[in-house]
Amino acid sequence: MKKSRLWTLLLLILAILAWGTLGMGNNDDSADADVAVEDDADADVAVDADADVAVEDDADADVAVEDDADSDVAVEDDADGLVAINTTASKLEWEGRSAGKSHNGDVAIQSGSVKLEWGNIVAGEFVVDMESINALDIDSDSLDNHLKADDFFDVEAYPTARLAIKSVEWSTATAELTIKDVTDTITFDIQPVDGWATASFSIDSSNRNVWDGIKWALVADDIDFDIMIAY
Repeated sequence: MKKSRLWTLLLLILAILAWGTLGMGNNDDSADADVAVEDDADADVAVDADADVAVEDDADADVAVEDDADSDVAVEDDADGLVAINTTASKLEWEGRSAGKSHNGDVAIQSGSVKLEWGNIVAGEFVVDMESINALDIDSDSLDNHLKADDFFDVEAYPTARLAIKSVEWSTATAELTIKDVTDTITFDIQPVDGWATASFSIDSSNRNVWDGIKWALVADDIDFDIMIAY
């Protein structure tokens, strides 16, 4: 009887020990599973972080490419060197003479640009609005109307004139001047200073179909021009 109880007690103890061992194994497995889940979470975080960094790197690369493109455009602009003039501040003044007297006035510059190298003008082109020709020394439209008529500048048929600077050497500009249907080459000194350029030149109107023979025999052939360009 005592042996039977001892065997029963022994079996009970063995069963308890066995159950404890199985329980610890399951706990270890759960812990391992938890660790694995945490490792997976860390891996996801690492992947996400790397992906975000990669996306940011791609964005930075795109920005860098765009910046390079902008830089290329800037270099091309600088290489071209063309600068639009300020037509409001720029002006062209003229003076003509006849029978012992003279008249002076101005005419608007419609558009234009200059090409710069090291701050100096090396080329340029200007369009002059001949319809804006205006006498400043007399308060009357009569002279303006005469100058705009077909026996002078004929602004209805030729509303613009052009001055194209082809080259500049040691401040001497070589340019083509077109008035009405006549284009020829002129030279003049040009002085650029702090965003301004000034020049003076004269033209012989007798070979430009500007006025009609004997009718204007007392009108001097030369017309003087002063041009001031702001850029």
